[in-house]
Amino acid sequence: KDNDRVGLLHVLATLPEHPESVPINALVSVEGTPLGDDGDISRVDAFDMARMIATARIVMPRTMVRLSAGRLSFSDAEQFMLFQ
Repeated sequence: KDNDRVGLLHVLATLPEHPESVPINALVSVEGTPLGDDGDISRVDAFDMARMIATARIVMPRTMVRLSAGRLSFSDAEQFMLFQ
């Protein structure tokens, strides 16, 4: 959820030294796992991911922001937008 994402970025940005890189992930639900079987888990849309990536780049300008798990759930056009 939004508060979790903001909280994560806040924790990382207020570390004494920023991490060298930060992976940004979208949940990939796998059937048979607790989160995969939870019907309340909503899919993260490309605009939420873009906001997360942009915010991470702003608050940690020297940190490499990596788009990791879940990127294949986005269309080619959405992935292009996320890598800009």
